[in-house]
Amino acid sequence: MAVSSLSNGLLVQLPQAADQALHWWRVADGAIVATGQDVDVAAAAGDDVGPIIALVPASDAPLYVLDRPDLPVKQAEAVAARQLSARGLDSAHAAASVNDSDVMIGTLISDSRLALGLALLKAQGLVPTLAIPAALVARVIWANADALAVEAAFMGERQFASENAVYPAEDALITAMTPNATPLVATPESVELALEKVFAAPICNLLTGKFAPRGSAHSTTAGQWRLLFIVLVAALIATVLIGLATYWRFASARDAADARALAAASQAVGPQTDLA
Repeated sequence: MAVSSLSNGLLVQLPQAADQALHWWRVADGAIVATGQDVDVAAAAGDDVGPIIALVPASDAPLYVLDRPDLPVKQAEAVAARQLSARGLDSAHAAASVNDSDVMIGTLISDSRLALGLALLKAQGLVPTLAIPAALVARVIWANADALAVEAAFMGERQFASENAVYPAEDALITAMTPNATPLVATPESVELALEKVFAAPICNLLTGKFAPRGSAHSTTAGQWRLLFIVLVAALIATVLIGLATYWRFASARDAADARALAAASQAVGPQTDLA
């Protein structure tokens, strides 16, 4: 399932090594307005970039079409991700989503690779809110093309997309997987359009579980603390007022009951003195 739609932010390649020149794209109002390949992405992209999305190379996180469990969407995505993670030979982290075509797709990456890439980005002051497979670009192009397979040059690698998967475009693998398919070679324009679509509705987010941004779901701003304080004070005042009102009501009822009892006793045995 896609996260809420985005229109402004920064896309950046998940690094594999320190001092690597990373591909990046700045998006404003849903369109790519600046791009580059730099070692210091933060300095090159400028300030106030908005949400950051890390793009995981297809060589690290291929994309697969998965069987969709017969469950509601969120539960189906969680089950599919666990099943995909179990395929990993090493300790692996997976994500799965239902895309716009109502097809379940997923990706898989080793824990160590994802942890390294995130640490290298953090060292640059870049903390992504999402990490998604770059293979989504070729998948989007394939979904909108009248071809059995698509080949797209993106982020320094060739992606090969077919009906069932997206993976690095290695000739031997392509021949083995789709021997009769001549891929449609994507244009740079179609790659850019696909990237904008991927940014607008990112899916297969790998920053879940142990890789979820710390504090993202529970962080409290100063304004929220002030609001919480105001609510607590208002609740305290309301509690005191309710207590006073309750005391007054019971005190009034007690005095009225005493008065009735005194009047009844006076009628029965003569005038009585109110001890109070």
